Amino acid sequence: DVALLWWRRKSTDEKRGRNTIGTWEEFQRELKKQFYPQFTEKEARAKLRRLTQQGTIREYVRAFSELMLQISDLSEKESFYWFEDGLKPWAKHELRRQGITELTVAMAEVESFVELGPARDKLE
Repeated sequence: DVALLWWRRKSTDEKRGRNTIGTWEEFQRELKKQFYPQFTEKEARAKLRRLTQQGTIREYVRAFSELMLQISDLSEKESFYWFEDGLKPWAKHELRRQGITELTVAMAEVESFVELGPARDKLE
């Protein structure tokens, strides 16, 4: 397995004093660099820009989250903009009415919209 060989090489480097990984963030960066194709992040960014709520809010939040996790340098402002923009009009209007401008708050709040009215998320 390629990942096991990579880890063994990194462990050997550590034992020889050639440690290039000192923090969790550095480990994540090295792992991504080794196993994550460079074009994947660009593709995820394009998909995120085109993503719109087609089904339930819960499905949209999940799809958005999965794409967002593939993009390393997505700002809070940019992610909130794309999230809000992809919602159905009624949900977007409700977020704006409540004055929500943070992504994590918006994601939690729209999930509560589903709980308050499960059929509502199917409406335009």
